[in-house]
Amino acid sequence: GRNLETLKYPAFTAYLENDKIVLWTIDVVYDEKALDKSIEAYLKAASMEEKIIPKVREGLAKIGSFYLNEAQVIYLPQKRNKEAAISYGKSYDVFSLPVMGRIDTMSAYNAGYISIMEEDFENAAKYLGELEKVGYYKDGDELEEERRLFYVAMTRTKPPYRGHLVLTPSDSE
Repeated sequence: GRNLETLKYPAFTAYLENDKIVLWTIDVVYDEKALDKSIEAYLKAASMEEKIIPKVREGLAKIGSFYLNEAQVIYLPQKRNKEAAISYGKSYDVFSLPVMGRIDTMSAYNAGYISIMEEDFENAAKYLGELEKVGYYKDGDELEEERRLFYVAMTRTKPPYRGHLVLTPSDSE
């Protein structure tokens, strides 16, 4: 664990390391749907005017980074696993939008992994399944743990997930 200095403000808390802000939390939420509304507005703007897509990507990247930062702050330091899984999932969702042109495998993995720890197998299946779609799981010893986690998540959903990855019961051991 990192030893971070904490600065508390009325609407947020900043965490400093070596006199630099490295993490923050928003303590007062004025509009629960503000980021969702912003994402919708960016996507609408991108669909209307192609030349502003770089600005749309920039704005969406800030939203995705916000969710990623939030997940990192509340996961290990605060042990708020369920909320962290949701934030990692939202980060994945934003960074993986077609207009962004990329897939955020790290956030999908973390959302799935933490969801398994919280026994939220539906959410785990969603994000680990996204990794399967992009070929994240390949044969080889280096991915044995990831394949085991994937097997656990997929077999505990109702109904069991049926993807293209071949898994055996030994993967769950």
